[in-house]
Amino acid sequence: MHLERHITSAKKNDYSKSTDNSFILFLLILFFIITNVNGQSWTQVTEIDSVTVFSIAEQNQKLFVVTPYDIYTGTEKGNNWSKTQSQPETNSYFYTIYSYQENLYLGTYDDGIFRSTDSGESWQKINDGLSQAALGIVEFAGRGDSLFVGTDNDGIYYLNVLQAPSWKKFNSGLFQFGSGAIFSSGDFLLANLGMYLFMNTKNQSDWQNIFVDTLETQRQFFDFISHDNFIFAGTDNGIYRGNQFAAEWERKDIQSFQGRDITAFASYGSRLYAGLLFGGHHWIFSTDNYGESWEISAHEFSWLYDLHAYEDKLWAGREDGLWFIDISGTSDIEDPNESKPTNFVLHQNYPNPFNPSTTIKFTIPNVGDEYIRPLQTSLIVYDILGREIKTLLNEQLQPGEYEIEFDASDLLSGAYFYRLNAGGFSKSRKMLLLK
Repeated sequence: MHLERHITSAKKNDYSKSTDNSFILFLLILFFIITNVNGQSWTQVTEIDSVTVFSIAEQNQKLFVVTPYDIYTGTEKGNNWSKTQSQPETNSYFYTIYSYQENLYLGTYDDGIFRSTDSGESWQKINDGLSQAALGIVEFAGRGDSLFVGTDNDGIYYLNVLQAPSWKKFNSGLFQFGSGAIFSSGDFLLANLGMYLFMNTKNQSDWQNIFVDTLETQRQFFDFISHDNFIFAGTDNGIYRGNQFAAEWERKDIQSFQGRDITAFASYGSRLYAGLLFGGHHWIFSTDNYGESWEISAHEFSWLYDLHAYEDKLWAGREDGLWFIDISGTSDIEDPNESKPTNFVLHQNYPNPFNPSTTIKFTIPNVGDEYIRPLQTSLIVYDILGREIKTLLNEQLQPGEYEIEFDASDLLSGAYFYRLNAGGFSKSRKMLLLK
C-alpha cells in the first residue's frame, strides 16, 4: 500500500544518499544543528501521547490530526486537544485528513473515504463509485465544486461535492495508476503517479505528463505547496519551484544538501518551511525569499509525516506524536529600504550550511550623535577552537546595511564562527561548511 511504499522509498533513498558521508561529518552536522538552531524548543502535545501522527488539517479555527486509529481536534489555538466525538467505523488504519468547503474528508489505508459535515461529530462512508483497487487513499485535493482523490492502485477519482452521489474515475491520459501525491492550485491539478508528474487544467478531460527539469527525468514527488505566486514541489531530488501556472520550473535546492528527499512543506506569512530527510532524521529549513536561499530552522529526531503552520506555531506530525515550536515574529521579511537602521544587527549567514561560499549581512545603526561618524568595524572568521582564520573586513563604515561574501574554498568542512566588532558592539554566530 501507499503508506509502506512512501516510507520505504524515502528511507531507501536517504540511505543510498547518506553512504557517501562519513560518520564524523554527520556527528559534526548534528552538533552544529543542535547548538545553532535559534531558540528551538519543541513541545509535545501530550494528549496524543507518542502515537504516530500522519496528517494535519485546519477547519473553522480548529486543528484536526490523524493517528492510525483516532482523530483528534485542537481548539483555543491548539492549546486544548481531545478525540473527536465519534470515530469512523472501520478496521482500517486512518491515513490522511482534508478540509474542503466546510466538510472533513478522511482517507484510510484500505477502506476508502469517510466524510464529516459537522466537524468530526459524526462520519459517513462515501465509497460509491470507488473500485476495490481504489480503497487505499493517498491524498485529497479540491478544485471548484469537485474533490479529487489519489488512490494507491487505481489512479485519480473525483466527486462533485454539491451534486454527484458517487465518485467517478478521472484517469484519461494517465499511464501510471499508483498515486504518490495530488495537489490543486487555482485551475490546475498536479498528480504524482509512479515516478511521473501529471497536470490537468480545469475544463480539460485529460492529464498531461510534465517534467520539472530540462532532462525530463522521472521523479518521486512527496509534497506540493502554493506560496504567493509560486508552486513548490518536494521531490526525491530536492526542491523545484514552478510558476503559478505550473508551466515553468526551476531548481531551488537547499545548497549544501542538494538532491535530498524533501517530504513536507508549510507556509507562514512570507516564510516557507521544508522538511529534508538526511541521515535518518528530518531537518527543517526555511526561506524568506522564495527558495533563493535557505536556513536551518529546526531538527527532527523522529520521522516526519506532515507540517502545518497555525496560530504562530509550526506543527509537526511525527512518528512519535504531534509536536510544535513557536514561530511568532518569523514571518516578515525585513524592509530592504529602511534608510535609518536603529540597532546593530548581525544576521545568520546564508546559505547555511554552505559550500563553498556564503553571504554575511550586518547593520550599523544611526542612533544619536555618537554614531554619526564612521565606526571602526571588523568581521573576522574563527575556527571552532577560537583561532583566527580570515579577516573579511577591517575598516571604518558609515551607518547602513552591508553584506560580505565569504569564500571558504580553501578550508576544510567543519563548524566556524564569525564575529562582528563595531564601536562597543560585538556579536558572534556559528556557521557550517559542508563539502
